[in-house]
Amino acid sequence: PNIIDISDFGFTDDELPFLVMELLEGGKELLQILEEEGELPLFRAVNILLQVGQALDACHKKGIVHQDLKPENIFVMRKQGHREIVRVLNEGGHNRVVVEEEGEYEFVKVMDFGVANLARRTTSQQVAGTPYYMAPEQISGIIGDPRSDIYALGVILFEMLTGVPPFMGYTPQDIFTQHLHEPVPKINMVRPDLNLPQEVEDLIVRAMAKKPDDRYQTMNEFLTDLKGCLGNTFYSRDIPTLLEKQGPKLDPALASDLKKLFNQKDGSKRISSGPLPALQRVPSAKEKTIPVKKKEEKKAHLDPKLAQDLRALFSQKKPDTEK
Repeated sequence: PNIIDISDFGFTDDELPFLVMELLEGGKELLQILEEEGELPLFRAVNILLQVGQALDACHKKGIVHQDLKPENIFVMRKQGHREIVRVLNEGGHNRVVVEEEGEYEFVKVMDFGVANLARRTTSQQVAGTPYYMAPEQISGIIGDPRSDIYALGVILFEMLTGVPPFMGYTPQDIFTQHLHEPVPKINMVRPDLNLPQEVEDLIVRAMAKKPDDRYQTMNEFLTDLKGCLGNTFYSRDIPTLLEKQGPKLDPALASDLKKLFNQKDGSKRISSGPLPALQRVPSAKEKTIPVKKKEEKKAHLDPKLAQDLRALFSQKKPDTEK
């Protein structure tokens, strides 16, 4: 679902090739979002990238590598939400877990597989891609494999969180040199004000390793660690991953509350330990009600003759109904 649909293709009478693709409406390219808003909150950035990764995982299983991932090729739309968002709030040194219903969420479409097709057909070494997001092996003229896409995802995550790509320069050659030889900038040094979890730093460094063998070897590995980078805001269904990836670093009381919260969501593991003192359920818009004082019913004072005529009319329309 996160890959743009192509419903038909062929040649015109003039032998021009064409594609019939779905029309994407009500959204923006990720590039436009970054230009308008700058850096994105961690929860938002991770959820966009998770969908991109799921699309690429499907491609990789078919032997297709995108090889030109960049914000221009990621289209983001908004859809009605239905999941529960968990927020961990720290108040006076004590954690409080708040659960709220998701109103909307961003739905991603990955586009433009032109370079992927070129890479599968070419037999000569040639550089194809966008300098800011190209893996070192692509810059060296080697046809990329799935790990090249993982490298690009690391670059895009860095840019979504900081507002700028990790490597910048005045010329493509300047950028290529940095990709090939410069270490990945520490994201918490570039933007210390963001106070991002260490898991984010570790994921980007590994995804952007110079040698493909030092990166995540599969998209599934990358996505598993990405789900552990959500920080203090995540979906309720991600609690098991959070506990597994960050369990030792979590406050024991908070970890215990999250386990109870997850068990309450899972009917097969439901517990009966009573309400959580640290858990607050925020009602959704549908659940919120405003108490209204019930008005006293007032009997209408009809003319007796009019009331008799109305009853007779009703009896004619509903012959099987008692008067």
